[in-house]
Amino acid sequence: MRLAAIGGDGVFEFYVGLLDSGNPFLRNAGAHGIMYMEDDRALEPLLHAIFKPVNGKDVASLVSALGFVDCSSKL
Repeated sequence: MRLAAIGGDGVFEFYVGLLDSGNPFLRNAGAHGIMYMEDDRALEPLLHAIFKPVNGKDVASLVSALGFVDCSSKL
């Protein structure tokens, strides 16, 4: 997760973009990158990807990434 260590808006947007991928391996990579960045802006994109019907039950990494962002605004 070297990109996550670099950080910045470009890296964040890259990881968020991976969440929309049809490839579950790329979605997982995006979720893991977000975990390392701990950027609260990821809340909405993560929720969108989790509840996207096409992703079905393949959302474990996405749900795990929620533990690294502030979800209090949704409680």
